[in-house]
Amino acid sequence: MLYAYFGSKDGLFDAVYTAAVERYLADVGFDTTDLPEYAARVFDYFEKHPEHQRLNVWYRLERPEGAALAAIVAVNESRLADLRRAQRSGVVPGDFSPAELLALLQSVATSWSSMNPEYGAAVPGRAARRHAVVEAVRRLLAG
Repeated sequence: MLYAYFGSKDGLFDAVYTAAVERYLADVGFDTTDLPEYAARVFDYFEKHPEHQRLNVWYRLERPEGAALAAIVAVNESRLADLRRAQRSGVVPGDFSPAELLALLQSVATSWSSMNPEYGAAVPGRAARRHAVVEAVRRLLAG
């Protein structure tokens, strides 16, 4: 029945991944007026839902070059447009292009959830890891 409902295993994965992205977007949101807090929400989300980080990794590993999900494209375009507007209005510094800044924000916010589990012992405690994420984004934006 898998093929009847989803057409292929890739179709099933796309449906599961799209649902996970929609949940993430609803829970995390995106606010250019407080990017350190946005990074904290991303950190919190993946701490609470490590299975979604695993889905992200599988998506990047298994998605052929150029085959993008519409949900991901739309979110990225929206966030990049928000960052461009925020940079033009002076709310967000223009030291990095919107694409560079979004990549850096996502990388910092998900750094702990994407590390090998053994590395977490180097900085014990969720609060310390969360603080490091927020402070790194603050410094990134301070120039």
